[in-house]
This record gives sequence, C-alpha cells and structure tokens, in this order.
Amino acid sequence: MELINGFLKIIGGVSILGVGLVYLSRLMAQQVFKKNMADYQGEITRELEKLKLQQQKNFKDFELFTSKKHEKYPEMYLHLETAYGEILRLEGVNEALTFENYDEEDLNLYFDELKMTGFDRDRIIKLWRAFEGKQSAIIEIQKIERMINYRGAEENWRKANNYYYYNLLYFSDGVSYACKDLIDNLLNYLIFLHPKYEFTSPEEMREGKEMRDMLPEIRLSVRTKMQKELRIE
Repeated sequence: MELINGFLKIIGGVSILGVGLVYLSRLMAQQVFKKNMADYQGEITRELEKLKLQQQKNFKDFELFTSKKHEKYPEMYLHLETAYGEILRLEGVNEALTFENYDEEDLNLYFDELKMTGFDRDRIIKLWRAFEGKQSAIIEIQKIERMINYRGAEENWRKANNYYYYNLLYFSDGVSYACKDLIDNLLNYLIFLHPKYEFTSPEEMREGKEMRDMLPEIRLSVRTKMQKELRIE
C-alpha cells in the first residue's frame, strides 16, 4: 500500500511538472507573440510615418506645380501674343514718313532712334544731299525701317520660343502641343515675310495667305486650353 502511495505521489509530481511546463510554454509563447506584435506595430507606425511624409511631399509638389502653372501659362501666353502681334504687324499698313520737312539734323535724330549704323547714315546722307537722289534716300530709309521691324519681330519670336523650352516641364501635353504649333507656324510666316524676299506671283501670295489664315485658329486653341486648365484648378 505504501508502495502504491509513493508511486501515485511520483505520478502527481510529474503531472504538476507537466502542467507547469505547459504553462511556461504558453507564457513564453504569449511573450514572444506580444514582442512580435509590438515589433509589427512599430513597423506599421514607421511605414505610416513614411507614407505621411511622402503624402505631404506630394501635396507640396502639387501645390508648387499648380502655382508654377498659374505663373508660367500667363507669361507664355504674353510672349506668344507679343510675337504674334509683331509678326502680323510686318504685313500691315504702317504710316510712312514722307520726310518733307526734314533737314540733315532731323534725319540724324531719326537715325539715332533707329540705331542706324554709321555706314548706312553716310550712304543715305550722300543720297539726300543730291537733289535727284532724295527719293532714293527715302526708299533706303524705308528698307532699313522694314528690316529693323523684322528684327524686332524675330527677337520677340525667339523670346517666345526660348520661354517655351525653358518652362516645358510645367505645361500639360495639350498646352505644350498647342504652343509649339503656334510657335512653328509663326516662324514659317515670319520667314515668308522676310524683307529680302519679293513674293509677287499668285502662287506665292496664296501660300502666304494660307499661312496667315491658319494662325488665328491655332492662337485660339492655345488660349482655350490654358483657360480650361487654369479654371479646373
């Protein structure tokens, strides 16, 4: 009987030990789980912070992009309008001076305004002094005036073209295409109007008219696309 009781005590002790081991195992598993959860939550928190920072950066980039667009579109439009007006003015009817009441001093003052070279000044003054060459002098002055006006229009086109390429990153595809289309067609017409060319044949005049007639529609396309995008934002 004592032997049986001793055996039962041994079995009871083993059982208690087993229960203790199970408890310890569960406790360790819980601790490991809690640690893993803490690590996981920490990782989630870090990722959320990264996403938050990225979102803030995206918002700032978008605000900057939108702000730049509202700045660049009007400036691009101004450059295009200036070039457009200067180029079309080349073929317009400009009031020409008759120089009826001009003397040599008046001529030199006018030459200063035109920033005429010394070579051209001397050449024209010689014609002016010869009574029979006075009309020839006026014709030469008008040629120089046309060339000066052309160079001014050419410079304004170049400014528009440069501004377009310098700020292309801020333009949408639609606005970019419309601006480039207008810039290219203005250049074609500008070349056509160069003073050194004398286009008098019906075919040449028709070609020039076709180039000019295309411009208003392309110009309107630029304005419409810009206005639409700026209003949406």
